[in-house]
Amino acid sequence: VRMFASLAHELRNVFFATEGQRLGRLINISAFKHIHSMDSAFHSHSRSGALVQIIDRGTKSLMVISRSVIFSFFPSLIELIMVCTVLAKSFSPVFSLLTVLTFMTYIVVTVKLNQSLSHIRKSMMVMDREGMARLSDSLYNVETVKLFGNTQFEADRYNEYLRN
Repeated sequence: VRMFASLAHELRNVFFATEGQRLGRLINISAFKHIHSMDSAFHSHSRSGALVQIIDRGTKSLMVISRSVIFSFFPSLIELIMVCTVLAKSFSPVFSLLTVLTFMTYIVVTVKLNQSLSHIRKSMMVMDREGMARLSDSLYNVETVKLFGNTQFEADRYNEYLRN
């Protein structure tokens, strides 16, 4: 049984590696085309460093969600249906109902906990995005920074971000 579980896990990783890369590539090219279709005003007012990080995070998030749905949610749902069928036929439909209610309670509690912690996660991501945007924008414009002698100014700005 363990060998079969290990084999299934490895096959799943092989399958998802190929499909996951394809999905990531499709998401990235779609974002790339969309950004290039935006007008010049958008590009002159947006910060490239923040934009790059947003695209990267969005792609990774969609990959995690798709992997979770494919390899966690669907198998759990199939297992729940199978267990409830066995319980209903072997014992009583009441046991099946209790199992479904327990599963639903777990989902509700998990969603509530995630929602209560989401504001912390969002503020951390905003802070991280701001820091990476400052770093990236400064490095993208390194010639301008050096030309105007603002190296120390940029270093102080970045240090201030790191302190906070």
